[in-house]
Amino acid sequence: MLRRNFSLWLLVFLTSSLALCETGKNCTEVLMKFSHFVDIPTPNPSKSEERAMIEAQLDYLHGAMAHDDYKGVPRGDKRIRVLGTQALDHQMTRVHYDYEGTVLLQKGPRTTNTFPLPRIPTKEGIYDPAVNDKGINKATDDFYQSFEDYWYFWNPTKRGSGLKEGFHYDIVKAQIQRIKSVERSYPHYEKLVNSDGVIRVSAMFGMDDPAYSRNALRGRDFGALGYRGFKKGLQEMGFETTEMSQDEKAKILGGHRFRGFTIEKLSKETPQGRIEVVLFFGPSGISEPSRPFHYVFKDALENSSVVVYDGHSGLGTHLDIDSIEQNEGFKIKHHPRDYQILFLNSCSSYSFYNLSFHKLKDRKQPTKYLDILTNGLETLFDDTQTANLALIRAIDRWATKDKKQTYQSLAKMMDDFNLFAVNGDKDN
Repeated sequence: MLRRNFSLWLLVFLTSSLALCETGKNCTEVLMKFSHFVDIPTPNPSKSEERAMIEAQLDYLHGAMAHDDYKGVPRGDKRIRVLGTQALDHQMTRVHYDYEGTVLLQKGPRTTNTFPLPRIPTKEGIYDPAVNDKGINKATDDFYQSFEDYWYFWNPTKRGSGLKEGFHYDIVKAQIQRIKSVERSYPHYEKLVNSDGVIRVSAMFGMDDPAYSRNALRGRDFGALGYRGFKKGLQEMGFETTEMSQDEKAKILGGHRFRGFTIEKLSKETPQGRIEVVLFFGPSGISEPSRPFHYVFKDALENSSVVVYDGHSGLGTHLDIDSIEQNEGFKIKHHPRDYQILFLNSCSSYSFYNLSFHKLKDRKQPTKYLDILTNGLETLFDDTQTANLALIRAIDRWATKDKKQTYQSLAKMMDDFNLFAVNGDKDN
């Protein structure tokens, strides 16, 4: 079978796919292509079964690339072309396919990159063989042990995993092409000031464990500790607590009288206008008692110039707009012509969220009015306030001293180990 020339494929991909990661500290986006196969334990799989098994195998890119020598994360814009099938025996079918997609990858390799992929991405094929005699799966996270989370934490090269190369998994060699990063870009600071002369910031802290106290000022939850650390940082910048009226709270919460969360406001007068920061703490999981968060998140997307979310990503579920709107029975107005900065300070937000939020903002010009700051890998609760406060300090510095900090400078301050990236700043 004839294969497409890589240079020709690259040209086609560049003209049809929008590169969103323009800025990162030690990473860039790459265009990645490889040919591989997946084994299906059935003699005559349907086309839908073939596609589903390929998709299931490619989910394991998250775990495989997160633990690789050069860490990376797929963006979620993959293209798959099934090449054909091969009967291995009367019970097993091998499906060959081509993959094309964008990956955020640590700086290093320029033309090829290698990583493992499971041969049979089922519980019986890749999970059960890694469970030891104590019932512990050694090829995944020590805490997150379920098969449902396995694709995200999967690490077949972990000591004692029990998984064998060439039997349970194979090493894939992919062709890559680095996308050049922007050398200098800035937040549109002036556009952050709304028609009332206010720079409105919404900073929402989700709970690590909703079983803990939901009082952000006294609770021991990691999210509460982050909330207090962030608030302290604001106070050190000269922000003062401003009393929120009942009408103001009711407007944010859609008139509901929810309980079990913390909300307050801090503000600071500057030559460029007043900076107001609405702080929230409470459950944010899509299956948790998170209705207060959903309304605060809706208000943030509709009315704030800067939106910060610090909490679990839920592997792409916690900030899923369709699910939130369906659960609450409302629609979020995204105001496509109002410029915003959205910092999704959670695990793998680059992969889970940046494409969806850009499309929701404006399908024709998805990056013109929205800059999204994301993380590529796992992010710890106790490491997030440096990044959160760096963004606010940059805005405060401009508003008080008229000094503009570049996204490239911010990236150096905000990235530690989790592939921090700015998505959509090419037009800044």
